[in-house]
Amino acid sequence: MTMWAYSGSAPGSLSGAGVICACGTSNPRTQHATSSHQAKNTRKGANVTVWSRLYGTEEEVVESIQTLRSRVAAGERVFRDFLEGDKLVTSTDSGPLRDYYNDVQALLQHMDLTEAERPTLERSVKRPFD
Repeated sequence: MTMWAYSGSAPGSLSGAGVICACGTSNPRTQHATSSHQAKNTRKGANVTVWSRLYGTEEEVVESIQTLRSRVAAGERVFRDFLEGDKLVTSTDSGPLRDYYNDVQALLQHMDLTEAERPTLERSVKRPFD
């Protein structure tokens, strides 16, 4: 059994997700070895993370929790600048605000995140919409 997921952002169903699904239908005995490479040339394929029962998560994709914590802490000022209107969003797909959001999401999904850290991170993602 092999599962594909995205770290960061993913394509929508009309802009590439179907292609990714088609890439993942190769021979299950060799899929883990080739699946992330198959996805690389598709829309947002560089964000594909692969997990298999046999091999686990591709280690080169998983960042340390310390690295993610540092990036989120460094991005707090960027987030506040956008939240307070000091900077304007010019693209929802890329840029410093998207980078911050992706880092928070990666931290929320990290296996070493403590339950005590979770509420603050979840609020930072939802704050503008409350």
